[in-house]
Amino acid sequence: MVEHLLAKEGVAGSNPVFRSIFLVKWGVAAATLLGGSRLGDAGRNAIRVLNETQGTVLAEQGRVADHLWSRFWGLMGRRSLPEGEALLIIPCSSVHTAFMRFPIDVVFLDVEDRVVKVVSELKPFRIAMGMKGARRVLELPAGTAGRARLEQGDRLIIGPAGDAA
Repeated sequence: MVEHLLAKEGVAGSNPVFRSIFLVKWGVAAATLLGGSRLGDAGRNAIRVLNETQGTVLAEQGRVADHLWSRFWGLMGRRSLPEGEALLIIPCSSVHTAFMRFPIDVVFLDVEDRVVKVVSELKPFRIAMGMKGARRVLELPAGTAGRARLEQGDRLIIGPAGDAA
Protein backbone atom coordinates (compact mmCIF):
# COMPACT_ATOMS: atom_id res chain seq x y z
CA MET A 1 0.00 0.00 0.00
CA VAL A 2 2.71 2.48 0.98
CA GLU A 3 4.83 1.76 -2.12
CA HIS A 4 1.72 2.13 -4.28
CA LEU A 5 1.02 5.59 -2.81
CA LEU A 6 4.66 6.60 -3.21
CA ALA A 7 4.68 5.51 -6.86
CA LYS A 8 1.35 7.22 -7.55
CA GLU A 9 2.69 10.52 -6.16
CA GLY A 10 6.00 10.15 -8.00
CA VAL A 11 7.98 9.74 -4.78
CA ALA A 12 9.08 6.11 -5.26
CA GLY A 13 12.85 5.72 -5.25
CA SER A 14 13.44 9.35 -4.34
CA ASN A 15 15.38 10.89 -1.49
CA PRO A 16 14.56 9.27 1.91
CA VAL A 17 13.76 12.70 3.38
CA PHE A 18 11.08 13.31 0.73
CA ARG A 19 9.72 9.81 1.33
CA SER A 20 9.50 10.53 5.08
CA ILE A 21 7.73 13.85 4.58
CA PHE A 22 5.28 12.20 2.20
CA LEU A 23 4.57 9.36 4.65
CA VAL A 24 4.03 11.82 7.50
CA LYS A 25 1.59 13.79 5.32
CA TRP A 26 -0.40 10.67 4.54
CA GLY A 27 -0.19 9.44 8.13
CA VAL A 28 -1.63 12.70 9.48
CA ALA A 29 -4.42 12.55 6.90
CA ALA A 30 -5.18 8.94 7.86
CA ALA A 31 -5.14 9.73 11.58
CA THR A 32 -7.52 12.63 11.01
CA LEU A 33 -9.87 10.48 8.95
CA LEU A 34 -9.84 7.85 11.69
CA GLY A 35 -10.88 10.41 14.31
CA GLY A 36 -7.44 11.39 15.61
CA SER A 37 -6.08 14.88 15.98
CA ARG A 38 -2.85 16.64 16.84
CA LEU A 39 -3.63 16.93 20.52
CA GLY A 40 -6.34 14.36 20.89
CA ASP A 41 -9.79 14.91 22.31
CA ALA A 42 -9.59 18.45 23.70
CA GLY A 43 -12.30 17.92 26.32
CA ARG A 44 -10.84 14.66 27.62
CA ASN A 45 -7.31 16.05 27.63
CA ALA A 46 -7.80 19.46 29.26
CA ILE A 47 -5.59 19.65 32.37
CA ARG A 48 -4.53 22.02 35.12
CA VAL A 49 -1.02 21.77 36.60
CA LEU A 50 -0.17 22.81 40.16
CA ASN A 51 3.14 22.69 42.01
CA GLU A 52 2.10 21.15 45.32
CA THR A 53 5.54 21.77 46.89
CA GLN A 54 5.71 25.50 46.10
CA GLY A 55 1.96 26.17 46.15
CA THR A 56 1.97 27.70 42.67
CA VAL A 57 -0.05 27.22 39.48
CA LEU A 58 2.04 26.25 36.45
CA ALA A 59 -0.78 25.97 33.91
CA GLU A 60 -4.50 26.71 34.06
CA GLN A 61 -5.17 25.17 30.66
CA GLY A 62 -3.04 22.32 29.39
CA ARG A 63 -3.38 19.45 26.96
CA VAL A 64 -2.22 15.84 27.03
CA ALA A 65 -0.33 14.24 24.15
CA ASP A 66 -0.69 10.54 24.85
CA HIS A 67 -0.96 8.83 21.50
CA LEU A 68 1.29 8.51 18.46
CA TRP A 69 0.22 11.55 16.47
CA SER A 70 -0.27 13.97 19.34
CA ARG A 71 3.17 13.03 20.72
CA PHE A 72 4.72 13.30 17.25
CA TRP A 73 3.31 16.78 16.59
CA GLY A 74 3.64 18.18 20.10
CA LEU A 75 3.99 21.95 19.70
CA MET A 76 5.41 21.89 16.17
CA GLY A 77 3.74 24.34 13.83
CA ARG A 78 2.37 26.57 16.59
CA ARG A 79 3.41 30.22 16.68
CA SER A 80 3.60 30.31 20.47
CA LEU A 81 2.63 28.67 23.73
CA PRO A 82 0.62 31.32 25.60
CA GLU A 83 1.09 31.96 29.32
CA GLY A 84 -1.01 29.61 31.41
CA GLU A 85 -0.92 26.80 28.84
CA ALA A 86 1.09 23.56 28.82
CA LEU A 87 1.53 20.28 27.00
CA LEU A 88 1.98 17.02 28.95
CA ILE A 89 3.61 14.28 26.86
CA ILE A 90 3.06 10.68 28.03
CA PRO A 91 5.19 8.59 27.85
CA CYS A 92 8.30 10.66 27.21
CA SER A 93 11.88 10.88 28.49
CA SER A 94 13.41 13.22 25.88
CA VAL A 95 12.18 16.00 23.62
CA HIS A 96 13.29 17.99 20.60
CA THR A 97 12.30 21.44 19.48
CA ALA A 98 12.87 20.84 15.76
CA PHE A 99 10.57 22.94 13.60
CA MET A 100 9.38 24.96 16.59
CA ARG A 101 9.33 28.74 16.45
CA PHE A 102 9.78 29.62 20.10
CA PRO A 103 11.68 28.50 23.23
CA ILE A 104 9.98 26.45 25.96
CA ASP A 105 10.62 25.27 29.50
CA VAL A 106 10.84 21.47 29.69
CA VAL A 107 10.03 19.66 32.94
CA PHE A 108 10.83 15.95 33.19
CA LEU A 109 8.60 14.04 35.63
CA ASP A 110 8.75 10.58 37.20
CA VAL A 111 5.75 8.23 37.59
CA GLU A 112 4.65 10.10 40.75
CA ASP A 113 4.83 13.49 38.97
CA ARG A 114 7.93 14.56 40.87
CA VAL A 115 10.29 16.85 38.98
CA VAL A 116 13.49 15.01 38.02
CA LYS A 117 14.92 17.72 35.76
CA VAL A 118 14.09 21.24 34.52
CA VAL A 119 15.45 22.64 31.26
CA SER A 120 14.71 26.36 31.09
CA GLU A 121 14.18 28.20 27.82
CA LEU A 122 15.09 25.39 25.43
CA LYS A 123 15.56 27.11 22.07
CA PRO A 124 14.21 25.83 18.73
CA PHE A 125 16.12 23.00 17.04
CA ARG A 126 17.59 21.64 20.28
CA ILE A 127 17.30 18.33 22.18
CA ALA A 128 16.74 17.76 25.91
CA MET A 129 17.23 14.39 27.59
CA GLY A 130 15.66 13.50 30.91
CA MET A 131 17.46 11.89 33.79
CA LYS A 132 16.96 8.37 35.10
CA GLY A 133 13.36 7.93 36.13
CA ALA A 134 11.87 10.47 33.68
CA ARG A 135 8.58 9.10 32.32
CA ARG A 136 6.64 12.20 31.26
CA VAL A 137 7.43 15.67 30.04
CA LEU A 138 5.61 18.91 30.75
CA GLU A 139 6.26 21.65 28.19
CA LEU A 140 5.61 25.19 29.44
CA PRO A 141 6.03 28.71 28.03
CA ALA A 142 9.63 29.89 28.36
CA GLY A 143 10.28 31.48 31.76
CA THR A 144 7.39 29.76 33.57
CA ALA A 145 9.61 27.35 35.53
CA GLY A 146 11.81 30.19 36.81
CA ARG A 147 8.90 32.43 37.81
CA ALA A 148 7.26 29.50 39.63
CA ARG A 149 10.58 28.58 41.36
CA LEU A 150 10.21 25.03 40.03
CA GLU A 151 12.98 22.75 41.33
CA GLN A 152 14.06 19.14 41.17
CA GLY A 153 12.06 17.15 43.73
CA ASP A 154 8.93 19.32 43.57
CA ARG A 155 5.70 17.34 43.30
CA LEU A 156 3.16 18.41 40.69
CA ILE A 157 -0.57 17.80 40.76
CA ILE A 158 -2.00 17.25 37.29
CA GLY A 159 -5.78 17.17 37.16
CA PRO A 160 -8.71 18.12 34.98
CA ALA A 161 -8.87 21.79 33.96
CA GLY A 162 -11.28 23.81 36.03
CA ASP A 163 -10.74 21.81 39.22
CA ALA A 164 -9.93 23.91 42.25
CA ALA A 165 -7.15 22.48 44.35
